[in-house]
Amino acid sequence: MMTQSQIAELSHYYHIDEFTIRREHIQILFLNSLYQQSEAGQIYFKGGTALRLLYQFTRFSEDLDFTTSYSHEKIKKILSDVEASLQYDLPGLQIILLYAGTKGVRYRIKYEAPDFKYPFVIRLDLSGGKIYEPPETTVLSTRFPVGQLPIITHLAKKEMFAEKICALYERSKGRDFFDAWYLLKNGEQPDWILIKKKLHEVKNNFKQSVLLKKIVSFPDRQLQQDLAQFLPRTQKKTIPLIKKELMQLLTCLSKQD
Repeated sequence: MMTQSQIAELSHYYHIDEFTIRREHIQILFLNSLYQQSEAGQIYFKGGTALRLLYQFTRFSEDLDFTTSYSHEKIKKILSDVEASLQYDLPGLQIILLYAGTKGVRYRIKYEAPDFKYPFVIRLDLSGGKIYEPPETTVLSTRFPVGQLPIITHLAKKEMFAEKICALYERSKGRDFFDAWYLLKNGEQPDWILIKKKLHEVKNNFKQSVLLKKIVSFPDRQLQQDLAQFLPRTQKKTIPLIKKELMQLLTCLSKQD
């Protein structure tokens, strides 16, 4: 496990609180253990935490999301092995089933560190769904102390971006605003055909005007509340700019199309 001096050093480097640093270390340890399992190659990492760890996004995250075609029983077996492996470094850590349904399963990682007042809770979502772009494999590069760098199978960045736009269209959370904005600011372009295919899976038809309306109507206060805890201190000043710039970038792209 990390020493207090390592936690303090990384907290200073990333301009974020020590609790968030420790939580990200647990996420990385989980991924390291997961992708050492022989059958984990068909569990594809995705979502905001994947964007942060694989592509150096500045937003921290509390959840781990995956796409897989595995059955509930196979997932349960793999996670049981991961739990046993993690308990060597994190005694008492638990991976608890929260929900199992037709579209996927949800687990919770819970770990009570003796030097922190509150337990660390990380949600795991593993869902089915069609994968349109060839998955990729990346060696995770990190400043955090790990025994060996995990080799992670994950959705292509283009597909993760499409899922972020779909999330904006369907649920609209502050983290999705930031991730879509950050991708666009860094030169990524959404694949509208892929977005329409993914929304069609859930019987939802895509309209650009509806997406823009959802962005405009999202409460500024909620955006601030959703994002503040996940951004470095140096990045929090960007929050009031996100909606306006996201609108401008998407409107510009729609005119090009």
